[in-house]
Amino acid sequence: MIYRRCDQRASGTSGVIVAFSCLYRFFGSVICHPRRTVYEYLGIRMNRRIGAVSLITGFFLGWFLLPRFIGGRGFESSFGPLGVTRTSKEDFVIKGDHVTILSGAIHYFRVVPGYWNDRLLKLKAMGLNTVETYIPWNMHEPIPGHYEFSGMLDVRHFIRLAQKLDLHVIIRPGPYICAEWDLGGLPGWLLHDPNMKLRTTHPPFLAAVERYFDRLFPILAPLQVSYGGPIIAFQVENEYTAYGNDSAYMQAVHDVGVASGGCGYSPMLFIIR
Repeated sequence: MIYRRCDQRASGTSGVIVAFSCLYRFFGSVICHPRRTVYEYLGIRMNRRIGAVSLITGFFLGWFLLPRFIGGRGFESSFGPLGVTRTSKEDFVIKGDHVTILSGAIHYFRVVPGYWNDRLLKLKAMGLNTVETYIPWNMHEPIPGHYEFSGMLDVRHFIRLAQKLDLHVIIRPGPYICAEWDLGGLPGWLLHDPNMKLRTTHPPFLAAVERYFDRLFPILAPLQVSYGGPIIAFQVENEYTAYGNDSAYMQAVHDVGVASGGCGYSPMLFIIR
């Protein structure tokens, strides 16, 4: 998975600063006081060998260990709250709290709305703190230009219910979702064009995706964690490498999602390769 995250840059920066500081204090003191080590300069009687070991230890702490503790939070405090940052393989910082994401799937479009709350409660009772769901394009745009976001397709209401139960949300909007769904959620009307090339950079296909995302993401954008909502991540496409290897297509879909206002730099944005 490729995460949109900046904690690595913050970690590296903090490490460089600490390491450089150690070098500056050591060599600076030697230059200014050639007969004294940095520790003598500070009034601490230690020999040069121990000083060298300590210098190396400080460099190690600054480059490797310190970033693990302050990397994510340091970036947030310096550049504003991003909502979600990654601090380790399993640990994330969400609005300042360290969280291990434990996620389960509930596809709102497969469950009667009257049962949404009950199913979300059951998911939470399993010990999970996050719900993820696909969004089927063919149900939300059954006819070109005609969009449905009410009743069983009221994805906003589903997400708000999850938030009331203190659940995080991961959204998987496609355009292709697989999900054992007809044509992977792609609308059948796309095939009315005999020259249509699905899941490619074919301009008519990308134009249709852009029109759909322009209606979908304005619903999702205000629900991002950085705006007080529960959405912590978006997934672009699904299991694409089992179908093709056009990295330009994956980048194009990513860019359309960002331009539609859904991703930006607020939650994570990740892609399943």
